[in-house]
Amino acid sequence: MSWYKTGTVTVTNGSAAVTGAGTSWVDNGTLNAGDIIKLPDGLLYEVLSIGSNTGLTLASNYLGSNASGGAYAIMPIGLLPSTLAQQVKSVLATANTALSSMVRFDTNSQGLTNTEQQNARLNINALTAADVGYGYLTKSVAGGADITLSAAEAANEILNFTGTLTANINVIVPAAARTWTVRNATSGAYSLTLKTPSGTGIAVTQGTITQACCDATNVVAGMSSITGNATVTGSLTAGAISGTTLTETTGAAWTNYTPTLTCGVGSWGALTVTTARYRLLGKTLFLVIACSATVASGSPTDFRLSFPGGANATPTYSQIASAIITVGGSPEIGYVVAQATAYLSFNRMSGAAFSGGNTVYCNIVVELA
Repeated sequence: MSWYKTGTVTVTNGSAAVTGAGTSWVDNGTLNAGDIIKLPDGLLYEVLSIGSNTGLTLASNYLGSNASGGAYAIMPIGLLPSTLAQQVKSVLATANTALSSMVRFDTNSQGLTNTEQQNARLNINALTAADVGYGYLTKSVAGGADITLSAAEAANEILNFTGTLTANINVIVPAAARTWTVRNATSGAYSLTLKTPSGTGIAVTQGTITQACCDATNVVAGMSSITGNATVTGSLTAGAISGTTLTETTGAAWTNYTPTLTCGVGSWGALTVTTARYRLLGKTLFLVIACSATVASGSPTDFRLSFPGGANATPTYSQIASAIITVGGSPEIGYVVAQATAYLSFNRMSGAAFSGGNTVYCNIVVELA
């Protein structure tokens, strides 16, 4: 889904209010709470609520300088869970119809009675999104008492916790191997910990979205999501990648390095690097890069950033994140393609070439396992 950029915005440092001019944030029909908005300071913020066509509220206060008539862009991701649920529901309905037909013939060949065949079809038709590992659960955990999720509740892939906390609480899930995407949308100055009945767990910070995994004994953390600042739970804690020092908290140390920039067509000018770090944990190489460059000649279709050589130069590309890039003042999702063992190639999602004189800014966190 494309970014929404119509109109301009007025923002004030220290305030969560955003006022639009020439905007249609409600009538547009695709924007919702939970979307990501890029504001004139170049940072990304979570949209807490949209009150009108010209008024919305951020989940955190604006950090940049006051701006009036500034450019902005909203990435409509707030509907993804419900959209996904509708798509899964449609797929399940189609699959149930097909499976019912298969059962009708297969059970017939096994000598089942008509009643037994009908019961088999009813069991298949009763499958839900949670039964096959999908589904979206919103649950109030208001108060100060621990909450235990039922097996059916914990079967949902996305867990959204709401309500006002009056004490630190545990949300207890069954000790079974699976993963979740967990959102802590509670209020109140108290913590929420996701754990198993007898094992350990992880604290899910208010206002963030965290990936959590259960190994059938304990709940451990994956990578957290973005609410203006990026947090990778269990590995590092960082402010916004651009202009903020990254602070390592656990695990192997981060190493600074100097990337080089090349391309297949045309040429780029000097590469300006704000942050370039890597770390190797087991067989997984993590890269954190924030940089910019300007087209020197021709019309490059990509720009290729090198990463450390040696033992780290031949990973298997099992997971490559998209980059947030800014081209000519407009934010885009960069399409990241691994084309060699020692560099990553970034292309514009639109497939268009970079124009002469374009300055491209790139923020990326990449996991290469």
